[in-house]
Amino acid sequence: MSTTNDVYLNALDLAPEQREELALVLLESLPDDAEPPIQIDPAYEQEILRRIEKINRGETKMLTPHELLTRLRQRSGRRSTP
Repeated sequence: MSTTNDVYLNALDLAPEQREELALVLLESLPDDAEPPIQIDPAYEQEILRRIEKINRGETKMLTPHELLTRLRQRSGRRSTP
């Protein structure tokens, strides 16, 4: 197995918080002129920014992860506890 694959596999074994920290460190290590990791359609980007502004102005009710999962399970017909 290649060294790169070893790094990937080891990274995937990290706890979620550690993976998040690693991802941020890697993104921050890229040069300023590096190509963005993903391309977002400009219309979609504008929608994202509009929604963020609504959140920042307090015009949108945020859900806790538990509330979100409960709603998704209700929509799918599953019970609310796994």
